[in-house]
Amino acid sequence: MAQRKSLGVLSRYEQIALDIASRILKDEYKVGEKIFGRSTLAGRYKVSPETIRRAVALLEDAGVVETAAGMGVIIKSKKAAESYFHQFRGQQALAELQDKLRALFEEKRRLDDEIETTMRHMVNYLWGMLNNLQYLEKIEIPENSWLVGQ
Repeated sequence: MAQRKSLGVLSRYEQIALDIASRILKDEYKVGEKIFGRSTLAGRYKVSPETIRRAVALLEDAGVVETAAGMGVIIKSKKAAESYFHQFRGQQALAELQDKLRALFEEKRRLDDEIETTMRHMVNYLWGMLNNLQYLEKIEIPENSWLVGQ
């Protein structure tokens, strides 16, 4: 399967290749069956023939389909379609985990910054309190003072 710039987002041609592979797995398309030419597929998916060419190239590289001049796209292997589909699902799961990990690291950095700022404010506050404290002297009150018990 082709490398994607962003693992979490599929290009349109990758979506189409995956859709065709899933249709093969659901027996909507059978091995040996012709599934239209590129122009017909382009109309069906509402994309350019170039997008279909790229989708078919992915499937052809994976051994799922074959193309023959004037014959259109022919289903070659259901097993290859299954392999392609599962490979994609594995890559998609990995991409989702990478995205989640990236988000968690961003959140961790934000929390670390917030903790550091809060600690700095707390230390500054405590230093201010210490600088404002007045020294107290110990005063002894005699036992017979009227203050005893007050």
